[in-house]
Amino acid sequence: MTWTRQLAPLSDGLVILRELSLKDAGSLHTYLDNPEVRRHMAPPPGSIEGLQRFARWTQAQRREGALACFAVMPIGVFHPVGLVQVWRVTPDFSTAEWGIVLGEPWWGRGVGRAAARLLIAFAFDTLNVQRLESRLASANERGRRLMTRLGATCQGVDDNQELWALQASERDSARFATPSRTAANGRFLDR
Repeated sequence: MTWTRQLAPLSDGLVILRELSLKDAGSLHTYLDNPEVRRHMAPPPGSIEGLQRFARWTQAQRREGALACFAVMPIGVFHPVGLVQVWRVTPDFSTAEWGIVLGEPWWGRGVGRAAARLLIAFAFDTLNVQRLESRLASANERGRRLMTRLGATCQGVDDNQELWALQASERDSARFATPSRTAANGRFLDR
């Protein structure tokens, strides 16, 4: 089965990434309808129905081989707390861009780093991405720290956005394989 037919769930024992579905809209709306979360992202759909349309759109884009979007679920949590996605920049997916958004209660708990590692491995290993880019608002200090921890380098700043990149040829597999230090026994620690 190829990823364009269906996204297989990904897990590292700390988080599960699974394809975004219509039933995720309510939970995601709760987490994304927060000014602190919205401050660091492009405006998300403003309603549950809008998020359902977004989920349908991501599935159609996946079938076309243009995008993969996953719901982020920490182990032991039965609803998504955010999402990660990767989309092609070039038609052959050699260059792709990715993004992540999590609900504020999950910031600083290792969930983003674990989800990012899984998505990055998927991009390099399944999609054969050679250059993986991410754009951050220049004021997003948490995002900048995450990029640094993942081994990405800042390529420049334009219109208050920073461009960060990872290269497949420079991939440090140890950095991706090391479990999060904020996790113990497969569970995320409370702040």
